[in-house]
Amino acid sequence: MSDIPHDLPYDSRLARMRKRLQGLQRVAAAINDLYIYGVYPSNYPNLTTVLEQAKDHTKNIIKETKKKSHCSMIQWTSTI
Repeated sequence: MSDIPHDLPYDSRLARMRKRLQGLQRVAAAINDLYIYGVYPSNYPNLTTVLEQAKDHTKNIIKETKKKSHCSMIQWTSTI
């Protein structure tokens, strides 16, 4: 059995969600910036198709994470 507590306080849960959100936003931004490094759809059509799908998936996860963090924030403030 692990010693990791499963009932983390909301503030550390919010911090984790903020870090996750920041990381996901960096991934989406990096995919958008690939043209700076010469990665164009004309040069790499298959790669850019997969990366666009990954970016769309990342954006969906960002929306879900924002929704979860907003709900957690409301729960946390209501317990104060």
